[in-house]
Amino acid sequence: MKSEKGVILILTFIIMVTLTAVTVAFLCMTSTQLRGSAYNVRSIEAFWISEGGLQRGIWLIEEGNWSTGFGSGQTKQENDSLGEGTYSITASRAGNTYTINSTGTVGSISRSVQQIFTKQAGQLNPVADSWQET
Repeated sequence: MKSEKGVILILTFIIMVTLTAVTVAFLCMTSTQLRGSAYNVRSIEAFWISEGGLQRGIWLIEEGNWSTGFGSGQTKQENDSLGEGTYSITASRAGNTYTINSTGTVGSISRSVQQIFTKQAGQLNPVADSWQET
């Protein structure tokens, strides 16, 4: 009986150390997942802001300030904010073919998209030749 007096204390100590290690591992894992989720949210926001910039560029070419005086070989640019981020669009023209590049940025995360389309004179809705995330 005398030799068993300290066994309960040692077993309790081992159980407490094990539970503490499991708790710390769980907290580290949760913290990493939260940071990853926040990154994903900002990345998705940046993508949709770049898509909004792309649509703004199409509108500028069709009906806005760029609908006149945008000759072949010229390049136009615009930067603006949208929601919690910013976008930067660059449009170039070669004949009837327009190329619009748009980059959306939220915090330190940027995503870019590009659309190439052909617009004939008098055509209301241009036909997209290609769209891609760059």
